[in-house]
Amino acid sequence: MRYALITTDGELHVKDANWPGIRAEVGPEGPAGVALPPVMPIAAPWFRGWVNDVGHTRPEVYPRNVIGSLVLIGLGAATWPYAGPVVITGWDPNPYTDGPETRGLDDVQAEVIDAIHQDAADALAGKAGEVFEIARTVAEWVRTCPTPALTVSFPAGGRHGTA
Repeated sequence: MRYALITTDGELHVKDANWPGIRAEVGPEGPAGVALPPVMPIAAPWFRGWVNDVGHTRPEVYPRNVIGSLVLIGLGAATWPYAGPVVITGWDPNPYTDGPETRGLDDVQAEVIDAIHQDAADALAGKAGEVFEIARTVAEWVRTCPTPALTVSFPAGGRHGTA
């Protein structure tokens, strides 16, 4: 299966491997899926992003991936500071087609990822233009924003409420 890997130093690699090999790219803790909406409804191929499930809890092992974050955001992901290696695969959410949801990238998908990656690298290299300025602003936010946190709260009276 063909996939894209963006390392934490911003390098883009297009590789071929089976799912266990792709899963290993993000780290042994396991992958967390990053939802990416379709580029065009129904007709266009979908993408799916993958990052380390505990990346933000181990910044010494999984630093924030600035260029990987910009590429995921460019593909429609939530604006978020993604940590560790970023993997991008094809995706088929239709339960009525044959085969797995996770699919290999086709040539067009690989070209789209390459173009967005190049734009992100150009922005960080200082290329002029409004879009590149916006990308630099987002990149700075990815570098410096507080670590995302999860807060779990329970209703008054405890987990199960009051009797």
